[in-house]
Amino acid sequence: MKFPMTNLAGICTAAALVLMLGSNLVDIGRVHDALLKARGQQQVNLEVSKRAETQLDALAKGTKALADAGNPNARTILAVLKQNGVQVNAEAAPAAP
Repeated sequence: MKFPMTNLAGICTAAALVLMLGSNLVDIGRVHDALLKARGQQQVNLEVSKRAETQLDALAKGTKALADAGNPNARTILAVLKQNGVQVNAEAAPAAP
């Protein structure tokens, strides 16, 4: 069967379009996978950060309790923290996740 040139050009154009769209879909899938992996890593980092924040908060509250009991070293530590803009509130509830 003989195709006229106009049909051949249309078929080539359609084939090129299908190949281009297929390539774009593959690229989108790869980017999607990379984004999911990055999001998972951020979740791990967030959990580690929250754990460190909880530990630091407990240390600060313990230091404040020692300072309130009269420990001069704890008072010095609280003074340095205050100079650096850190406020320790022993009665504050932990931050919501």
